[in-house]
Amino acid sequence: MTAAPPRPLGPRPWWERRSFLAALILLSVVPLLYPPIPPLVDLFGHLGRYRVQLDVATSPWLSQYYGFHWAPIGNLGVDLLVEVLAPLLGLELSVKLIVLAIPL
Repeated sequence: MTAAPPRPLGPRPWWERRSFLAALILLSVVPLLYPPIPPLVDLFGHLGRYRVQLDVATSPWLSQYYGFHWAPIGNLGVDLLVEVLAPLLGLELSVKLIVLAIPL
């Protein structure tokens, strides 16, 4: 096996710098900042599920038609974050902050 040629000790090109990567990560959040609810295709279904999760125990209308049972599913982490943040910030703002944190 041959070793890779040694890397020159000069400065890295701009596209290999950490600052460029950090700028790209921050720019990935920009399209999600303006709308009050991020424009994601399945987000309204998740918002509905979170509303049932939060209010099914106290709402006679929701409990008449829906039930909520905790289970180890793919969105369990977001479910737990919504459970903690929504009483403090409201459902929509909590979901927006969680969606903003995902690309970061």
